[in-house]
Amino acid sequence: MSIDDKLPVRTDRQETDPPAGARAKKRGLAGHVGRLAAWLVLCVVVLVIVLVGGFAWYSTTEDFQKRVGKEIVSVLEDATGGRVEVGAVAFNLWHLAIEVDHLVIHGLEAPGEAPYPLRR
Repeated sequence: MSIDDKLPVRTDRQETDPPAGARAKKRGLAGHVGRLAAWLVLCVVVLVIVLVGGFAWYSTTEDFQKRVGKEIVSVLEDATGGRVEVGAVAFNLWHLAIEVDHLVIHGLEAPGEAPYPLRR
């Protein structure tokens, strides 16, 4: 008889089972749904931050200022029925303000007369 024959044999556990301390915790359906919801909320928050930051940057570009100027001219021409000239436009997103320089509205004046300039 060898020493291996004297050792007790355990039959209460299969050899494929991991040790008791190494077992993974099982999550229920609520845990999976909660984790998915948290990831979705985080992704939406990050997306909103990126979009707001991108728009804040874009609102400072020359292209955006020109687009705002064209829209101002279009709205004023529709409102007054005259021809509108705009020199420079400055849009400030943080104050939600638009500053327009050299705004001139041509209305019913004769070709030789001066247009009506708006002064502040």
